[in-house]
Amino acid sequence: AILHAHLGRLSLPAETLDSDRRLILAKTPALIQEMLSILGQLVGLAAAGRVPRMPAIETLENVMRLSPMLVQALWEKQSPLLQLPHFTEDMLRFCVTKRRRIKTCADMAALSETERRSLFRRISDEEYRDIRIVLAGMPQIQLSHRVEVQGEAAKHHVTAGSIVTVHVTMQRTSLCEVR
Repeated sequence: AILHAHLGRLSLPAETLDSDRRLILAKTPALIQEMLSILGQLVGLAAAGRVPRMPAIETLENVMRLSPMLVQALWEKQSPLLQLPHFTEDMLRFCVTKRRRIKTCADMAALSETERRSLFRRISDEEYRDIRIVLAGMPQIQLSHRVEVQGEAAKHHVTAGSIVTVHVTMQRTSLCEVR
């Protein structure tokens, strides 16, 4: 019930249930990690024939989806824009119009400073600065990869039984700058 209140962004009494919410949220990353570990063990046991059936892939997917939901305090189907501070459901209707299609935080960060400020004209300068700081803290990740087959003349031709090395380069930048 407390996690449901967290995902629904319901306010809880500070001295009782809100402190319980904070405690539960502090413990959930370890719980989710352990759930993933148990699922891995069950897959190994099922492959060895020691448990009657393999866990469903949906179980793994659901456990993995829970972590970002708890961090963002949003249900999976809600707009990611709601994770921005001071951003409300009412503001969503201004984001998707005939003129603009802002559906993600990256879309929001891509707006010019004047467009973004005009979108948030009903909030104070301090609240707007909070939004800019959170957007600047969000990562934009670019991945590139290179595949090489070791011991072959054609290093980029993968065949069955080949020993393959995958080089992955990840570059993390900020969605936007805070000025």
